Amino acid sequence: MRVVVLFPTHLEAAPFEQRVAEGKCVAEVVICGVGMAECGAGVARCVRESAPDMVVLAGVAGSYTPTLQFGDTVTVAEECVADMGRVESWTELDGERFTPLFTKHYSLSDLAEGLVVVRSNTVNGCGVPYARCAEAEIENMEGAAFVATARALNLRCMEVRTISNQVGERFSREDVEPCAEVLADQLCQILNNLN
Repeated sequence: MRVVVLFPTHLEAAPFEQRVAEGKCVAEVVICGVGMAECGAGVARCVRESAPDMVVLAGVAGSYTPTLQFGDTVTVAEECVADMGRVESWTELDGERFTPLFTKHYSLSDLAEGLVVVRSNTVNGCGVPYARCAEAEIENMEGAAFVATARALNLRCMEVRTISNQVGERFSREDVEPCAEVLADQLCQILNNLN
C-alpha cells in the first residue's frame, strides 16, 4: 500500500523522516504547511504527484480534556470546522458571544488501531476562546481541510495526533520535539500494521 504521511511542519516530521530513512517503516513524507489552506493544497499536490492509496495527517494537537495529557497519541474519527461564524460582541460588559454559521463535520475513513479515538476541532488560531469544545477532545489547525480534500478525492485518510499542550496553554519547540518522537514511533507501528 502506498501511503503518504503529511505533517504541518518540519519539526513535527523530522523524527519520522529519520525512522523512514533507517528502514523502520515505509512511507512518503510531505510537509503540507500549517493551516487549512496549506493542508488542503498539500493533499491535492501529493495525490497529483504520488497517487497514494492512503494519506495520513500527523502532528501535534492541543487537548480540551485533562484525560489526554502531554505525549498521549490519539486517532481522530471526526473533524469539525469550529470557528467560522460571527462574533456578536467584543465588549467586556457583554462578554464574547459567538454564533457558528458554517459548522461542518467530516468523518475520517480509517482509524489507527490501539489508539484512543477522539473528535477534533479545526480552528484558525491556537486556543480560539469561542470555539465550542463540548463535542471535541482536541484542537488543531489542519484536520478538517485534510479530511474534506481527501474525501472529495475518494482517498482513504487517517489522522494521528500527539498531545503537546492543554488548549489555551502556550507551548514551544521544546514541547513539540518530544511529542514528535512519540508520534514517529506510533506512526511506524501503525504503518507496519497496515502493511
